[in-house]
Amino acid sequence: MNYSVLICLLFLSSLTSNAQSESDSLFYFDFRMRPTSFEDARWVSHKAELYDSTYIVKTTRKDTSRFLKEETVDEYTLISDKKMIINRSFSKRGKSLPGEFQIEVNIRNHQLGLYELDLYSEKLNVHRTVYSNTLIPICPIIKTIEYHPNCSVSWVDYHDKKTDSIWNSDGELITELFFDENVDSLPIIEGYEEDHFALAIKKHVQSVINYSDEARSAEIEGRVYTSFVITSSGKVEHIRIMIGVHPFIDDSSLDVLRKMRIARPAMKNGKPVNLRMTFPFSYHIQ
Repeated sequence: MNYSVLICLLFLSSLTSNAQSESDSLFYFDFRMRPTSFEDARWVSHKAELYDSTYIVKTTRKDTSRFLKEETVDEYTLISDKKMIINRSFSKRGKSLPGEFQIEVNIRNHQLGLYELDLYSEKLNVHRTVYSNTLIPICPIIKTIEYHPNCSVSWVDYHDKKTDSIWNSDGELITELFFDENVDSLPIIEGYEEDHFALAIKKHVQSVINYSDEARSAEIEGRVYTSFVITSSGKVEHIRIMIGVHPFIDDSSLDVLRKMRIARPAMKNGKPVNLRMTFPFSYHIQ
């Protein structure tokens, strides 16, 4: 049994107990995250506490390459048996950062120990439905459904399986999804038709990226890892934050990808194919 599963089980047992103290620690664990395709190595810890009807979840990230300590605090407050509000705030080196926002959670269903939670954030431009064994949609999660801006299903993530189901914005199931090393030619970006894709996307990023004065003044910096799909019809969809830093620069990274236009999709055996890619955005104050 891995650490995350063990902690989730402890978390569940804590939720089912009748806690009498003002503050009860529900779970606490640390793990080191070193994705093979990423340069950063980070220590991540989660701690959840219960204050009356509010669950406080603190996520601390320490970037071992720069010795920075970043903390995200989510306050899960039950408004009723059908609604919950998540207030998210940020800090760095013990100093509060701007950028707080709310996530609305509608509790659609709760039966047999399974919660159906509908999460929406206008700030994050995120709409998803999470099926979880707890009210806090962190772990253990059974299934997550994400939606396109037009409200059609975008992504179904089965957390206990290796394969996900993905749909494009036209409602068509994507049955084949390739990575860049498996295609014959990479996409061509509009405005950079003469450049190789790697150079073209770099030029596109440099031309439209916005490292805002608000982010700079708050000394928000770091590397944001994103993923996206360029469909066989040439649309850039399924734009996601894989590892974020703060909404100010996370949003900027997503906006760059949303503005990218494709003149020709990836090709394999003379046919257009769906391509999944990852891309890191680096923000550093000079």
